[in-house]
Amino acid sequence: MDIQYLIDILNKKEFKEAAEEVYHYMTSDLENVSLDLEKFISYIKASYIECFMRAEDDEEKLNIINSAIAGDIFIINIREIFQVASSENAKIGDIIDSNTLNTLTEYFKYVEDPLFKELSKYNKEIARAVNKHASYMSIGQIKRGDYEHAIGYRLSQKEIRTIENAKLVPTINRQIHLQYDKERMFRNFCEYDDIPDDDVLKRFAFHTNMNNPLFRIVFEDGAIIEYIIGDIRIQPYKYKDVVNYTKLCMISYMKHDGFNSLRQLNRGDILKYANDVQYLVHAKLSILNDVYTSNSLKNSKISLENIKKIVKQYSLQ
Repeated sequence: MDIQYLIDILNKKEFKEAAEEVYHYMTSDLENVSLDLEKFISYIKASYIECFMRAEDDEEKLNIINSAIAGDIFIINIREIFQVASSENAKIGDIIDSNTLNTLTEYFKYVEDPLFKELSKYNKEIARAVNKHASYMSIGQIKRGDYEHAIGYRLSQKEIRTIENAKLVPTINRQIHLQYDKERMFRNFCEYDDIPDDDVLKRFAFHTNMNNPLFRIVFEDGAIIEYIIGDIRIQPYKYKDVVNYTKLCMISYMKHDGFNSLRQLNRGDILKYANDVQYLVHAKLSILNDVYTSNSLKNSKISLENIKKIVKQYSLQ
């Protein structure tokens, strides 16, 4: 199949109109847009061509052509197009999609709401809802052995010491992850073996090489460490932040349901709100870990350069 046939389809008025519609749909609620409309259309065309060139057989190529004819823009990962474009001016540690940060902070307005103070009397119950959802364990429980994991895994004394050592150097722990994280199994893991032996970070690259399930461990000062498959990561927020953010999300849900005072609710209703918002709370807080690492930034820039080359090669402006 001739790639020129696909290019002719991509240059048709109908395809451009479909791409414009998708662009306005994707950007209508965004404050910061990393890509203007004309570049977006060019990059979408380039992505179609890239998919066509990677296609393994004629059937796959035909599906790509038919999608272009139908204006099915969502055959392309649209969000990835925006993320790749935003990498052009990004730095290591920047949140990949700055607009998601706005969705995290939108609930901060409720800090001054009387409901926030009222909910403080339920802090212990709210904490229990947090612990139940995310299976948080205190470092005290871990050291005493006073815990149960869903699959029965027990932490060794060596693992506990390694986790405690990582806790002593939070800034270095973050720097190590920013420099050596790679995506595996839908989350980032630090590739500790990639750290050169003569790198000063190697001394502080605490890792256990164990095949352990996920543990979320809370220290006395509220610091949270996630420990999974030997990887130790100090979270960019503390336990108190999780509890307070739960309250902010609860207030949003309550106001949506028409409640402006806890006097309108019984204890059971309040605790139900605490449980119901947990998926939202942890989804929002995960945004703080969705940052450009050295590897992801490098890969995004390579993808962007490839797209630009295709745009230039096939005059897709």
